[in-house]
Amino acid sequence: MPLSPEQRSWLEALRSGDYRQAKGHLRHQDTYCCLGVACDVSGISDREAPEGNAPNRTSARTPGRHSR
Repeated sequence: MPLSPEQRSWLEALRSGDYRQAKGHLRHQDTYCCLGVACDVSGISDREAPEGNAPNRTSARTPGRHSR
């Protein structure tokens, strides 16, 4: 089954080396888990993430590095 454009963007971002790997959090400081990268690529902010998955809720979110 072919990948959707969104999936291709996510995979490209994961392979780019632009994201340092994190575990246990979508995003923490300048590190991301694979799903955190998906949120960043799709434009979902930390504040929109499910409670408990984005520990850095008080800081302003910087725009995603990869735009659709």
